[in-house]
Amino acid sequence: MLTCSFCDKSADQTSALLTASGVNVYDTCIAVGVRTIETRDALEEARVTLEELVAENHKILLSQGRQPPK
Repeated sequence: MLTCSFCDKSADQTSALLTASGVNVYDTCIAVGVRTIETRDALEEARVTLEELVAENHKILLSQGRQPPK
């Protein structure tokens, strides 16, 4: 009987079990993997450096006619 290479559930315990090259993956495990990758990608896109934050803060202060700290 085939089982998922990730969660070890058998084919009769799943709604879909994909198989290829000796690896079997349950559809729920694929969904978890996709969500993990999407979360990682979103976090990487949202990452801002300290220098970017300081530069943006300086722009805001200057637009308000205030002098940024040195």
